[in-house]
This record gives sequence, C-alpha cells and structure tokens, in this order.
Amino acid sequence: MSDLTDALAEITSLFNSDFEQGDIILNPGITKTQIAEITNGLPFHLPQEMYELYSWSNGDYFAGYKVFGGLYFLSLEEAVESYCKTIEAAKKQAITSGRDNSDTWWNKFWFPIFNIEEGCYFIRCSQEHKQSSSVFLYDYKDWDDMRPKYKYTNLANMFKTIAECYQTGAYQLRKGEHGQYIEKDYEKEKSIRLKYNPEARSTYYDVILGETFYLPG
Repeated sequence: MSDLTDALAEITSLFNSDFEQGDIILNPGITKTQIAEITNGLPFHLPQEMYELYSWSNGDYFAGYKVFGGLYFLSLEEAVESYCKTIEAAKKQAITSGRDNSDTWWNKFWFPIFNIEEGCYFIRCSQEHKQSSSVFLYDYKDWDDMRPKYKYTNLANMFKTIAECYQTGAYQLRKGEHGQYIEKDYEKEKSIRLKYNPEARSTYYDVILGETFYLPG
C-alpha cells in the first residue's frame, strides 16, 4: 500500500478503537472511471492522490462521524456541487463589485475536500496531470487574516498528521451531552503537522504567487 492508504487505514483503526457506537461509517470507494465521470465538467484534472482517496472511500456517510480530526469528508458528488455553487456565486459577486467575472474570491482551480463549521480544506488543481497538491485551509472566521493558510504539502502528509494526532493524544474522543466529540490539543497538533509539513507555515498567496486576494462573500 502507499503512504496515503497506510495512513488512512491507521486513522480509521485508531478512531474505531475508541468510538463507542461501533465502527465508523464511511461511504465505499468508487472506481477511477466513476471519478472521471463525476468530475468530467470541471476545468481541471484532479491529482492522482485524489483518485486514491476516493477509490478508498467516497466521503462520510453521515455528517456526525468526523473521523478526520473533526473534519467532514465530502463525497466527490458533494465536493463537485460545492465547487460549482461557490464559483458561480463568486463570479456574480465579482461582477457586482465591478470586477471581471474571472477576478473571483474563489479561484477556479480550488477544489474542496473537507468542510469545517465555517470554511473548508481545499487543494489547488491544475490543467496538467499531477501526482499531488498542497492542502490549504480557508477559515472564514479568521478575522485576523482571512487569507487561505498553507497547511499540508500533500494529502498523504495530512493523513499522517491526523494519524499521529490520534496516536499521541493530540486528538482524544470525549463523552459529551450529545455523544462523543474530539478534544484537541492545538499546540501538539501544530507540532505534529510541522513535523510532516515543515514548510507549511504561510498563506496560500505566499506559496502561489501572482494571484490576488479578494474577500469572500
């Protein structure tokens, strides 16, 4: 197995060992042909890591089961729908603001994978066929600096980080009023993340040069 698949297997095993409601429920994987059909209308190619991820599982079965450190894993269909709705809304906002409809706050090459309460983790795709992509966090609540942050060098290192967070107690399942939830040690999480992704300390615009940041909304 690849590093990515190994890390995914480790995450689910560690989560299941402490999850009181039984094994987590993830959608079964889909074929490469299905992935190509679902993404056929997009203006870019997904990197090969994405094919490996969605061949392993096509998203969370239920929003309450957030095995990836509390992140909601979008099915490919959900991700494509979210992308299309967001880019269309961003184009309309650009025109309303007096800009060209290509000068959007959501870049046409950004593809969402995981949702958080107010934001998402996305990769930057390309018209070329690539093996992997860096992973960025767009947190709409980060009023100090709303620019997307560079978090992981690729999906494999993201999943290695999550697996070690479970292994070391940076992520722990706790009992709450509405069931189990993940308690995080954010300092330990950051240390582990930088162990696997030492260069991921900046914003998207520090890494991808020549693009303009527009406020979302």
